[in-house]
Amino acid sequence: MCHSEMRLKLCIIVFLVDQATKWWAVLCQPDFRFGVGSLNGFGIKLGKSGGYLFGLLGVMRYQRWLIVLITVCAFFVIQLFFRFYWLQFRRNRLTYISFSLIMGGFCGNFFDCLVFRYVRDFVLVPFVGETNLADVFLLTGLCLVLIEFCINGDFRKILFKLRPLHSEIQLIAPIFKLPVRDIKRLTNYLHHKLLRGRSGP
Repeated sequence: MCHSEMRLKLCIIVFLVDQATKWWAVLCQPDFRFGVGSLNGFGIKLGKSGGYLFGLLGVMRYQRWLIVLITVCAFFVIQLFFRFYWLQFRRNRLTYISFSLIMGGFCGNFFDCLVFRYVRDFVLVPFVGETNLADVFLLTGLCLVLIEFCINGDFRKILFKLRPLHSEIQLIAPIFKLPVRDIKRLTNYLHHKLLRGRSGP
């Protein structure tokens, strides 16, 4: 199985699990809370959220179309970022799993916003409110991405700008199919031009 097929299948599984649990909550209408122990405050009760992640943007006007727009933009940004990471750093199971969790969670809530005009939440969490498995998948994927960044020394160097400008150009250029040599020549020319302008005639 190729990596793209594995990512796609895992993303579909995440989406289906999220939708299955939401439909279970719709059909069974559970309503209970844990009153004692470490689970005190947790519970299950079907609710409707106008937001996206933990009710985010739920109080904003025209939130449905705003959420749709943000989701579509985020979808392409996430695709571009992971493509950049896989091309220039490394491909491993951690990045594949995090990508699938994030995309599957996004698609789960996006489906709700598009079809029902609200997100079906059913998990009660203290100090957070109502949420669903799509939110859990999203947060888990983001945590895995942060772990990957922490254990990848090369990526940390980029974040802290320990690489020169031409190295960053070489990293970004393959994604957009830019001519690296021409860009380096242009930056060198502008750099020397700037130094001459500061030093005077």
